[in-house]
Amino acid sequence: MRDKTAELRADKERLEEMISERTESLSRKSAFLEALLNSSAYGMIVLDTQNKRTFQNRRAVELWHVPQAVFDSADHEAQVRHILSIAKYPEKLEKTIRYLDAHPDESLHDEVELLDGTVLERYSSPVFSEEGIRYGRVLTFRDITEQKGAERALRESENKFRDLAEKSVVGIYLIQDGLFKYVNPKFAEIHGYTPEEFIDHIGVTETVLPEDAPGVRDKITKTLSGDFDSARDEFRILTKQGLVRDVEIYGGRTTYREKEAIIGTLADVTERKQTEAMLNWKTAFLEAQVNTSLDGILVIDSQGKRVLQNQRAIDMWKIPVGAPDDQSSTVQFEHMASMAKQKMQFREKIDYLRRCRTETSRDEMELIDGTVVDTYSCPVLGEAGEYYGRIWTFRDITELRRYWDMLENLSATDGLTDLPNRRRFDEFLNREWRRSMRDQSLLSLIMLDIDFFKEFNDHYGHLAGDDCLRQVAAVLREVVQRPGDLAARYGGEEFACILPDTGSSGASTLAHKIRERMTEKNIPHFFSSVADRLTLSFGVAALVPGKGQSPADLIRLADSLLYAAKKGGRNQVRSWQQPAKSMRVNERLT
Repeated sequence: MRDKTAELRADKERLEEMISERTESLSRKSAFLEALLNSSAYGMIVLDTQNKRTFQNRRAVELWHVPQAVFDSADHEAQVRHILSIAKYPEKLEKTIRYLDAHPDESLHDEVELLDGTVLERYSSPVFSEEGIRYGRVLTFRDITEQKGAERALRESENKFRDLAEKSVVGIYLIQDGLFKYVNPKFAEIHGYTPEEFIDHIGVTETVLPEDAPGVRDKITKTLSGDFDSARDEFRILTKQGLVRDVEIYGGRTTYREKEAIIGTLADVTERKQTEAMLNWKTAFLEAQVNTSLDGILVIDSQGKRVLQNQRAIDMWKIPVGAPDDQSSTVQFEHMASMAKQKMQFREKIDYLRRCRTETSRDEMELIDGTVVDTYSCPVLGEAGEYYGRIWTFRDITELRRYWDMLENLSATDGLTDLPNRRRFDEFLNREWRRSMRDQSLLSLIMLDIDFFKEFNDHYGHLAGDDCLRQVAAVLREVVQRPGDLAARYGGEEFACILPDTGSSGASTLAHKIRERMTEKNIPHFFSSVADRLTLSFGVAALVPGKGQSPADLIRLADSLLYAAKKGGRNQVRSWQQPAKSMRVNERLT
């Protein structure tokens, strides 16, 4: 009997020890899980089956600005009331909350906008065990404010591009996934269709003559794969009315809605192609024809002598009046090479075509006076393949190139303030970061924000708000004048200045000057808690880029200093510079 009792006691002790170990293990796992959730970038709230809050991580508290008293309280309804008080559309939010309370088995995915402009992505789903028992509900939140701002900026950029493209006298297109995603009226007119008939309905090679289609597809494939930075091509199309037209396209790789695409221009060159054909068929009419052409034309015979040159070519290349009597093309080509920016490249092309008589050539050349010329050269061959000489045509595409560059510039400019936009800011900062890392020089960043801009917009109206942003931009253009610096609109009412080879002292001086100039503007803001005039807050950070760091680190530093300036009362400059024993710095003169 005693042995049995001792055995039972031992079994009980072992069981208690196992339960203790199991409890300790669960406690450790629970603590680890809670720490993991508290370090998440997503806000999380866990509710039990009675809709009472059982867990809430730090990120959720930050995103919803939950007061300490409410956080400490177990009253979930108190937190709901707080959340509704800071929501931009509380009625809509409360409706969804009550709906989920009444439908515990349903999930929800939506967005919530707060009064301060923050946009949160919300996902709510019930939690079930493997046996189908409902344990409660988990809600997760993600701050997507910047993403929404980027989407708005993209829409504004697209609208600006579309307005400019609609008025263009050349065809403009955007292709993606084998379809036209945008064509302007001129492009559609050349093909005999309306833009609506093209977009998302007509394939890229659908209007191309079948014998030209493989070459077009090959150029598109190579452009998208990165073999070409840009591509120029000529081919034939069949219009809706059944007419064959020769077209010339210029396109390059781009990104549209986060996917690879090709954007470019198209011109109807049917008349030029017909002119070139006439040169082969009707030599007798050659001189009269080329002298009326808008392109410069030069014809060289098989002996290398100039037999024809129209006035357009003379004007374009500024051919001297006293041309040699022997009509030798050698002297003329040397003069043309002296007009080109890439002289050696032009000479090498001339030598190549002299050796390879049957070759055709097309190049884009920039002259020393800034003119951009599209040069085309082809052999003149008889029916039996005899070489009669070579014809050159020159087209001034300066305006077309300027138009293309203008489109590129518009894509990097903020439409409201005419300052560089976020895309240009990122490109510039990445470039200067690499340079500063290579040179081990200081790089400064100023982040500035308009104090209480939402209140300004709410009380004075959005038109006044837009004008306010333009005035801040004007001050930045006036103060930030060093050629190597960049002032940009960062987003919303926030601006940024990138200052290479500048320490925090010089950057802070510049920030104070900006603040003083805005004070002189004396823009009324009676709904500000800082002053009765519009004010700015600044965060200034300076460091020498090092290994393991990225431009995002500098942005975070400046942004945290801007946040400190706001918390410290606004209308002030907060600055910081990386401490170092020795740094090669070209400080800004003040």
